[in-house]
Formats: sequence, C-alpha cells, structure tokens
Amino acid sequence: MSVEAHTPGEWNLMLMTEFKNLATMEANEDKADALTQKMVGNDEKQMQGYKDRLEIREVMGDRLAREIVLEPKSR
Repeated sequence: MSVEAHTPGEWNLMLMTEFKNLATMEANEDKADALTQKMVGNDEKQMQGYKDRLEIREVMGDRLAREIVLEPKSR
C-alpha cells in the first residue's frame, strides 16, 4: 500500500503478505525460509542485502494484524 507521508516519521509504503489464517502463516515459515535461501542466498548474504537496502530506505517496523469481520446481531 502506498500513502502520502505527512511527517518524516510516517511511512509511505507498506508491503503486505496475506494468509488464510495464523496456522497457515506458521506452517509456511519453513517453506519461505527455504525459498529465500534458494533465491537470495545464505543468512550472511541475506543480512548483507538488508544492510545495502538500509542505505536507500528506512524500515519503520513490522506488524502482525488480524482481520475482524463484523456480522449483524441476530434478533
């Protein structure tokens, strides 16, 4: 998601990964790590990539969110 930041401390770009549920997210952690190792390289190479990217962007943080679906109250 892209937004207009109004102050220097606000983010302007959010990268989001959506999962069906928390169990699916947890089950895919090992798969994601294996894929990253294959595509990017070992942990040392990944850390170097993080350092390189910090020179062109500032990571503001990360957050886990859950969707809440409100349903009408039955009478």
